[in-house]
Amino acid sequence: MAEFEIRRAKEQDKNQILDLWKYCFSDANDEFNSYYFSQRFKPEHTVVLFREKNLEAALQLNPYNLVIGDVVCEVNYVVGVTVQPESRGRGYMSELIGYTLNEQYRNGEDFSILMPIDTKIYTRYGYANCFFKHEFLVDTQMLESKKSACRLERMNVANSENLEKELHNLNKIYYEVVAENHSYISRNTRSWKNKFAEYKLDGAEFFLVYEGKEVTGYVVFTVPKTPDGIAHVLEMGFGNREAYYAIVGLLRSHATQFKRARIATPQFEEFEILNSFNNQMEHRVLPFMMGRVINAEKVLDMILYKKSFFCCEEEEAGCECSQQLAIEIRDEIIKENNLITICDGRRVIKTIRLEEGADLSELPERRITMTVSELAQLYMKAVSLRKLHRTGKVQIKNATIECFENLFGNRVRPSFINEYI
Repeated sequence: MAEFEIRRAKEQDKNQILDLWKYCFSDANDEFNSYYFSQRFKPEHTVVLFREKNLEAALQLNPYNLVIGDVVCEVNYVVGVTVQPESRGRGYMSELIGYTLNEQYRNGEDFSILMPIDTKIYTRYGYANCFFKHEFLVDTQMLESKKSACRLERMNVANSENLEKELHNLNKIYYEVVAENHSYISRNTRSWKNKFAEYKLDGAEFFLVYEGKEVTGYVVFTVPKTPDGIAHVLEMGFGNREAYYAIVGLLRSHATQFKRARIATPQFEEFEILNSFNNQMEHRVLPFMMGRVINAEKVLDMILYKKSFFCCEEEEAGCECSQQLAIEIRDEIIKENNLITICDGRRVIKTIRLEEGADLSELPERRITMTVSELAQLYMKAVSLRKLHRTGKVQIKNATIECFENLFGNRVRPSFINEYI
């Protein structure tokens, strides 16, 4: 028998997986564990490593829809990465993640996401920081406040008589407030119900903002147990300033319960504008989620398609961007991602797998080389090509950087992911 076996979990593995989860995530209480393993856990979404009959390591792949530049992509969100304490340092996690990434490639997936406890753990597997969280630490009485014509209603999922309609209206305003982001999680009625269950575990309160019969905003926050504590506004969205002022009024009305709040919102620019860029408010931008390219060829195809094969107005004048270019990708785990894509100003000419015996005799002189980590950051528009080149993360040969910026773009755009499991 092999030293270990890696496979998808079975229902009879659940108790061992739960025991390992409890050990590794000792800060999770029994109520959360009960919710997660009864409502969210699925054996078929779990990859396990067994040595003989003993579970040594596990991870879970929770499915989400991620919007990337107006295209909805099915992705798996890696959670619950766990290893038995006595088995750490034996390479089991590397084996498990390597197996999982290659299985995802074989399953036709393009991209993967995870929220790391330590980014250094996952950079070795080709993950890169791609999603950032904007957070404000404020004295609530400093928030710009005006009387609002909007009204607030607390949302009670268990007792709501019009739940489906409320969730539909909530989802509508959610899409309005995240639409300017390059990437964000696509939500629906089911995912909102999951979020409400998670918010309930945190003791959070959820309010909808109404302007007449229309939902124009929402806010979810936790009230600290002591007045000197900090409230956590887990998420807030507003369709206009009237909705924003209604939310601020709600937060300020809790002055006897909290005076400071930590606020997360996808609308960080509007938030600062409405508060006149108050420099007494602490604005932090935190690396939050990592992404990983699973299929480099398909990701490159998507980038090329969106750029209309990066043809430019100067093509007829002999611009170097219209001539043949080579894009070389490297991946230490998924061997199929080691490739060179050859393009001209209008189309992909061919893709060459960098395997033994590959014919590399007629490659274009103009070439860019990067790993799947940099490709993920460019795909998510988390970092500009120019800065990756300046810091030595990508190499360009026999071409100007502007030539490849026509392909990958030169704008960094915001993203919004606020899912935790």
